[in-house]
Amino acid sequence: MTTLPAPFTLRQPLAPTVQQVDLGAIPYIVRMGEFGVRLDPTKLTALSLDLEARIEREMYAAWGLAGGMFNLSSSKQKAQILYKRLGLPTQKRTKGGGAFSTAEGSLALIKDLHPIVPHILEYGRLEKLKNTYVDTLPGFVGADGRIHPRWQGTRVPSGRLSCSDPNATNQPVRDSEGKEIRKAFIPEDGWEFLAVDLGQIELRGLAHYSQDDWLVSAFFNRRDIHKETAGELFDLPLESIDDDLRFVGKTCNFGVVYGLSPVGLVDVIPHRYRNPQIHTVEWATKFLENYFNRRPGIKNYTQKTIEFTRKNGYVEDAFGRRRWIPEVNSSQRVIQAAGERQGINHPIQSLAAGIIKLAMGWLVGYAGEGILDPLISIGIVKPIIQVHDELIFEVRKGYRETVGYMVRDGMVGVAPWMRVPLTADVEVGESWGELKKVKLAA
Repeated sequence: MTTLPAPFTLRQPLAPTVQQVDLGAIPYIVRMGEFGVRLDPTKLTALSLDLEARIEREMYAAWGLAGGMFNLSSSKQKAQILYKRLGLPTQKRTKGGGAFSTAEGSLALIKDLHPIVPHILEYGRLEKLKNTYVDTLPGFVGADGRIHPRWQGTRVPSGRLSCSDPNATNQPVRDSEGKEIRKAFIPEDGWEFLAVDLGQIELRGLAHYSQDDWLVSAFFNRRDIHKETAGELFDLPLESIDDDLRFVGKTCNFGVVYGLSPVGLVDVIPHRYRNPQIHTVEWATKFLENYFNRRPGIKNYTQKTIEFTRKNGYVEDAFGRRRWIPEVNSSQRVIQAAGERQGINHPIQSLAAGIIKLAMGWLVGYAGEGILDPLISIGIVKPIIQVHDELIFEVRKGYRETVGYMVRDGMVGVAPWMRVPLTADVEVGESWGELKKVKLAA
């Protein structure tokens, strides 16, 4: 008698259902909205004045190089200066086939061709920071000196929380100005911020689904998978991999989840390491092929997930959260490829979001049965922000060890059915922009 193979599924029979995950997180979400987070408008006022002066300097510099005044916020006028007056090579057109694009991505391609372009780019970056974040946030401060964002748990297909009025999850972090903005988020006197962040949760999700020997072993043995991938990319021993090269390895590993192309892989290689005779699209294509061949579990996951999505029109995660993806069966290859990337990525992003929600339900529960509820009731801790794979709390000074242990152990222990262990880091600081990693006492 022939035994038929079990049908492919990413659902985890031991995991809670998507309904249990979402409902369990509600008390935590409500608490975040109630507590809000304190904001110091004076810090933002000073930053706004500084940005205004820098924006003005970039404007005058651009005017000097252009030979006259123009509106740096006008796409039409920027295109006129760059592509007609200065004769710089045109990039892609705007949607609808109209004017040539002056979007950040298009200008980045020509930033080395004329000194005016970096000034225009910097002007746009600073203006966005000032108008979108610095000048807007104080308007949301309530009578209690705190902002109270609106959190919603079911609007995003992946199950991630969304946030509005203001969007606390979208505060800039990559540059020094972003850190200064986050410094305006401060605790009450006698309190401090404590953040707990799940480590590499999306790649751990990929390991869980794929059961790839290399990836699973790396997490169990605490190896640096980004260094290992960088070593393969550049044919170097691990001790020779610096932070820049590790970043390329990290991009490649995450690119598997997000559909990194050979062109994209070449683009992320730092210029000082780039060899035009080696780092070609052909080389990147071959590397990605070998990458999957050396990691057959990952290759199998991507192929089986795409096949499942094409057959059923949707994909689902370990909890049964579905995302319908009709694009995967499109007759247009570009649209179809985008659908395939969504199919591969959804279970991973959704698993990460679900684990965070499980942690929320464990920490703050209905009728006060969450493990943090007793400490919340006596004024020891407040859940205030959730960003990606991180939970941020306001904690009364002297209780960081107690709260840190409870949150960390709760977050790493909510999914015992995961095929790889979860880890979490604890950070503490006097503001959101000053969080630093700490080791909890044994």
